[in-house]
Amino acid sequence: MPLTVHTVYCDDIRFEQQGKVSIIGTFGGAVLLPAYPATLPKLCVVVSVMIPLDIQPKQVRTVVCLGDDELKSHDVTDLSPPSRDFPEGIEGPPDVDFHWVNVDQYFVLSPLVIDRPKALRVKVFADGEEYKGAALYFIGRKEAP
Repeated sequence: MPLTVHTVYCDDIRFEQQGKVSIIGTFGGAVLLPAYPATLPKLCVVVSVMIPLDIQPKQVRTVVCLGDDELKSHDVTDLSPPSRDFPEGIEGPPDVDFHWVNVDQYFVLSPLVIDRPKALRVKVFADGEEYKGAALYFIGRKEAP
């Protein structure tokens, strides 16, 4: 089973108590801009990389690109499999069997300037292989109405 990349593009990410993450104002596959250039005050990217235990890469590098420009990147080297043992005092189902390592990453792009039609993309590199998440396309008028 190959490594899988899930992407969510949104207005904001909020880290709540007890480990919850709230994703606010998600975008579909495209954003319609009134005209170019356009500036978004803030755009966030949530990346979830699911790595099957049989792959075991040494490092995962996640890159967020707008067109050909690399905006942000992050390297993860702690890819330890999740423990099957619950902490002391915590009880769970007896048949817990993890099959993957999940790596969640959060990127904030603020401000984000789009000067022409482009795609915002997430690329993940693991052991020489490239994996891609879904893109967010920026479309708009050639000039303001």
